[in-house]
Amino acid sequence: MARKKKKTVGDGLVVRGFYRVAVYDYGPNGEPNYRIASDSGICGPNQITNIGYQNIAYQIAGSNAASLASYAAVGTGTTPASNTGGLPGEIVQVSNNRGLCTLSISGSNTVQWVASWGSSSFQSSTSAVVIQNAGLYAFSQTSNQSLICGKTYATQTWASNQSCALTYQMVLSSA
Repeated sequence: MARKKKKTVGDGLVVRGFYRVAVYDYGPNGEPNYRIASDSGICGPNQITNIGYQNIAYQIAGSNAASLASYAAVGTGTTPASNTGGLPGEIVQVSNNRGLCTLSISGSNTVQWVASWGSSSFQSSTSAVVIQNAGLYAFSQTSNQSLICGKTYATQTWASNQSCALTYQMVLSSA
């Protein structure tokens, strides 16, 4: 029987991201997020970009609070490369801004972001969009390449009469 290794101060920190994208039908009175039309299920672990690792280091050091992950986007592309700053095929929002996230801490080791978009949030609102990736950003403007993490998943169709919601979690644990 193998002995468990005793944890020491030098043990590593593991950061894993998981997410779920849901597309909702509107209710009979126009209520968003009324009935789930499509659910990606829990996907991950994600790809953390170089910008994301830098962001984590800044947070541990207690500096650069302006670059907190605060915005989200969905897109039509694949998993982002580690050296990129943008989500492949990012769907450009009508206002050229990404979705603002609500941030919460769950337990002692999980950070959660939630963002949602109405059917009028994307510019091609007259036709359906096939989405297949999601990511978190530090800045709202689509011109700012500040992707922290992202990942691809099986495709979903987001129609012009539906809303979309993203729940993203990062779980911290020891190596």
